[in-house]
Amino acid sequence: MLRHPQLLCVLVAALVGGLLLGCERDSGGGSSQVGPAIGGSWAGVYYETDNPGGTIALTATVTHDGDAVTIQTSKSGIGALLTGTIDQDGDLVLTDAFDSETWSTFYGPATASKLVVADYLWNTNLGSLSPLAVIDLER
Repeated sequence: MLRHPQLLCVLVAALVGGLLLGCERDSGGGSSQVGPAIGGSWAGVYYETDNPGGTIALTATVTHDGDAVTIQTSKSGIGALLTGTIDQDGDLVLTDAFDSETWSTFYGPATASKLVVADYLWNTNLGSLSPLAVIDLER
């Protein structure tokens, strides 16, 4: 015999509610990805536009969750770790952990197979933004 049938009803209701919420999360209730699927392994190069002969081969791991993006490259120093966001069109705005410079997809939006980000500075001779450092990745 149950001494507290009302308590049992509350516990069963809580259990069923929890199971329903769990099913909802499993079927897509988490964060939805924004923009093209860029998470995973990449390979490419790093170069500085004022030193075209100084191209450095590198690999990168991109983490993409919702609109948050992290790019960890095999390089040290500038361009080693970039974090920021992606929009629905594939445009990225990232911050370099090394020097806090802003990197972006100025050359065009990221796709599932091509990702180019650059660190831009104001060029007084040109009167415009001019790329300084570029990471060009493909897969």
